[in-house]
Amino acid sequence: MRQNRRSMLIRIVVLFQPQHGGHQVGLTVSRSTPSIVVLASLSRNMHSSLAQRLHIAQDEPCLLTDFAHAVHNSSASIRASPVVALESFHLCDQTTPLFTPRISGKITHQFLMISVDFRTYPPEHHPWTYLRIDFDEDPFPNGSQLVALSDDHDDLRGYSKGLGRIAAPDQPVENGPSLDDIVSLLEAVHGHTFGGYTCFSRMWLTESILLSAALKHAQHWSAGYVRPKALRRYAELESDVATCTTGILYHDPGWLALD
Repeated sequence: MRQNRRSMLIRIVVLFQPQHGGHQVGLTVSRSTPSIVVLASLSRNMHSSLAQRLHIAQDEPCLLTDFAHAVHNSSASIRASPVVALESFHLCDQTTPLFTPRISGKITHQFLMISVDFRTYPPEHHPWTYLRIDFDEDPFPNGSQLVALSDDHDDLRGYSKGLGRIAAPDQPVENGPSLDDIVSLLEAVHGHTFGGYTCFSRMWLTESILLSAALKHAQHWSAGYVRPKALRRYAELESDVATCTTGILYHDPGWLALD
């Protein structure tokens, strides 16, 4: 049943991607400069121990395909580094071009944050490092999935508000996903989506990654922290995708009392 729901989630992701000329067109991966708007929401002084080990430039986000290649070809200890949390955020700056003034201002650019317990140091010095996943706003066919890296969580998330969060930092790492696992999930979503992301599709894709991770390792996250309640109910197979996503976006009691 869980596998069927994961397959359905991927199919829904595809449905919400733009079609051109009656045909679905694969994502064009280019070396063009990352989204100006996405860059504007990030600090330009970020430091990432993971980026250093992977020999990835830190002055701007990289393409997912480049990041995935670097991870898959890294050492076993890097690939096995535990992912301890995934969180979705939306930008709070209403002056950004990514802001869409609809539904009373509740829809704006969303992105995903991934916390990694970086296992390349002695046990007493395992630093946490962070990834930020953005689907940029460039029109078809140049839309890209971008990865920014930093050891500073607050610096990387910028001026934003948290929406959904799953975390299990104190649980056995063998029960949860590794960095390599999460990168493979990001590649799967990338392989089923296309460039030219609208505000709605960026929101949907971000939450789809969070939901897929929550479902894949449901017992692991449930033993830790899953919020809001709509996301926990989904992980426990008590809710469907649409209900869960609505609950994540509108769990503020001032909007919809879904919790």
